Amino acid sequence: DYDRFVPLFERIAAIEQGTVPMVIELAPDFSGWDLGGIWRDLRFDVMHKDQFGRIAIIGTSDWHEWATKLSDVL
Repeated sequence: DYDRFVPLFERIAAIEQGTVPMVIELAPDFSGWDLGGIWRDLRFDVMHKDQFGRIAIIGTSDWHEWATKLSDVL
């Protein structure tokens, strides 16, 4: 999904005025990030930090809530 998301986000961010709001749904079988995935995500976040609007994250597991609160700090 990441390989599809990045080009789509970059196209939308290029034409939108201001920031881009998002809704992210974590699939029920989403098991989390691996170390390489976390590093890739952090690089992307730093590159596009001024383009993110409000982000809603939807998930069904207890750890999804915990991970969302942790990522809010970042």
